Amino acid sequence: MGKAAKFQAAKLALSCIGRLPPRVRALIGRWGGYLFSFVPTRDRAIAKLQMEMALKNEGGSSCLGQVYASLGETLLESVNLKPMLDRYQEYVDADWAQMDEILARKKGVIILSAHTGNWDLLAACSVKRGFKVSVIGKPTKNLGLQELLVEVRANYGVDTIWRSDSSGIKQIFNALKGGEAVAALIDQDTQVTSLMVPFFGRPAATPKTIIEFAKKFDAVIVAPLICRTSTNHYRIIVKEFDTKLPTEEILLGFNQYLEKFVHQHPSQWVWIHKRWRTLADGTRLSSREYLKTLQQAAR
Repeated sequence: MGKAAKFQAAKLALSCIGRLPPRVRALIGRWGGYLFSFVPTRDRAIAKLQMEMALKNEGGSSCLGQVYASLGETLLESVNLKPMLDRYQEYVDADWAQMDEILARKKGVIILSAHTGNWDLLAACSVKRGFKVSVIGKPTKNLGLQELLVEVRANYGVDTIWRSDSSGIKQIFNALKGGEAVAALIDQDTQVTSLMVPFFGRPAATPKTIIEFAKKFDAVIVAPLICRTSTNHYRIIVKEFDTKLPTEEILLGFNQYLEKFVHQHPSQWVWIHKRWRTLADGTRLSSREYLKTLQQAAR
């Protein structure tokens, strides 16, 4: 089967899955994710060791299965968010007045967020509330998967800006100048300009350029996080940061804010990501090297 045929088959499969009721999809995804958590992959080993390191007072990796269950639930929910978005206030609890007040300022908005709960639903709800949202993303090696991701997001009104695209910076600037919102998930160690900022007591490479954009355009900086409260039901919390604060202070505040969230909801963050793979001297470890480092630290 050629790439084009595989892509069409994947779209058909997602379309069929998306026709299932949200609750059914969520339950299938949760159980599928939980069962996958028993597969001895390298990512599973990394997640387990990171949880043991960071969650000593919350049972370490005891909820590892629930981490995968949450990811599976999020994945199948996000295949088709329309049924939930049509009645989003029934499914998502938030201080909507706070969001409306931010929107009423008619300024560019930088949204700092993380891979918690269902992060795509968070972006989609922002659009429903009146924000014009563009999400900064990293292109994947699988172009078919990338195209599917763009299409799924576009279906609920979210544009994607690829950070490796030469026109990406211009798109971000135009959005902020036009009073629109630009969102970035800054809870991962990616190959972008970053500062080493403590996260769970360990230096973690945290993207900084997005903060500098906010300062350049005097944009509002908000950090919404979304938490699953029950099947298909969520709560959004929003913290605002003063743009005039130093960049490092804003990033430290964000990491502390996210860390508190993860302590409260340890299964609702993406622990499979290699969060501390960049060392203080700038060395970026390979997956194999990083796993070995975690294993040595555990001993």
